[in-house]
Amino acid sequence: MSKEVKLSKEVQNNVNIFDQSLTTIESLLKPLSQQTKKSMKQMDAEKRAKLSICCAYTVNTLFYMYLKTQGIDPSTHPCRKEIQRIQTYMQKLREKQAKIEAMKKENSKQEDADGRSMKVDAVVAHRLINNILTTSDNNNNNTEESAKKRKRIEETLPKKKKSKK
Repeated sequence: MSKEVKLSKEVQNNVNIFDQSLTTIESLLKPLSQQTKKSMKQMDAEKRAKLSICCAYTVNTLFYMYLKTQGIDPSTHPCRKEIQRIQTYMQKLREKQAKIEAMKKENSKQEDADGRSMKVDAVVAHRLINNILTTSDNNNNNTEESAKKRKRIEETLPKKKKSKK
């Protein structure tokens, strides 16, 4: 013999809403469970971190809700500490993202009036270095050593474009 428990309409309504929510969550999590490690490796570090934190938070929160449905006080259960730990990681990730955004804004402020970002003019740098080395050659008796230094520096600089006359 089975006893059938009669629930009030309000409780039945809440249980139905909870059941629908779980069904929705299940359908949302299904694509995540089908993702392969390979597709995770193709994501950048920020997206992987977001996904990992989101999954951990979701699983622990669902377990927290499960404990509540079983009549267990979840505030004393270790899953509560785990949720708090995950929340600290969420906060750290938000702080990192804010720093990155601030750096991007700072870099955009350093753009000149034409909208170009500041960059080294290789031709001018090449000319300056050659001038310094030539002056150094005139002041030093050891021209062979200066020529070697100049050659090493010239190898690291981009090649000059030949102008058409």
